[in-house]
Amino acid sequence: MVKQIECPEFLEELLAARSPSGFEHEAHEVLDAYMKDVADDYQKDTMGNRISVLNPKGSPTLMLAGHMDELGFIINYIDDKGFLYFKTIGGHDLSIISGRRVTILTAKGDLKGVTGKRAVHLMS
Repeated sequence: MVKQIECPEFLEELLAARSPSGFEHEAHEVLDAYMKDVADDYQKDTMGNRISVLNPKGSPTLMLAGHMDELGFIINYIDDKGFLYFKTIGGHDLSIISGRRVTILTAKGDLKGVTGKRAVHLMS
C-alpha cells in the first residue's frame, strides 16, 4: 500500500494560484502571506522576485530557485459569434492545446471555457 502524504496548505494554495507570465500576482500573494512571517529576511524586488532567507549566518549556504510563472493564453480577438481567439504566453506544445479546459480571468470575475479548433477540412 502506498503511504498517503498530506500536502501542506501552502503548497496547495501556491499550485492553485494562476500565474501566467507577466500576471504572477496570485502566486505573489500566496508567497507574501506565508513567507514574510517565517523568514528571517523577506524581500520583494521590482521584477516581482521574492527572496526569503532562513538562518542567514548558517553554513553551508543553500539556494532554492524556481519560476512563479506558468503557461497561459492572451485573448487577442472576439468575433461576432462570441468566439475568442488567443495567442500563447510561454512555450506551449501547440498540439495539446485543443480540447483543454481554461479559466479566463476577467475584470468581472472568472469565465470557464474550453479550447477548440476548426476541423481540418475547413482550414486552408
